[in-house]
Amino acid sequence: MNIPAPSASVEVSTPYTDFTLNVENLEPLTSYTAYIVGGSAHPGYPDLMSQSSVIAIQFTTSEPPKSNF
Repeated sequence: MNIPAPSASVEVSTPYTDFTLNVENLEPLTSYTAYIVGGSAHPGYPDLMSQSSVIAIQFTTSEPPKSNF
């Protein structure tokens, strides 16, 4: 299927700093694979890491909350 994929980005300017990456509008009870790619923050020269260093995280979204209506 050829549909837009949810995505997000965050700039981490201090090494060894924890960060949160939120991806919105995911379907409930659906399996996803998030691919984490890093690179430099230098404007115009992203210097992305090699393909062998890309991290894949598999997860499944939760059931949506029950409505009280």
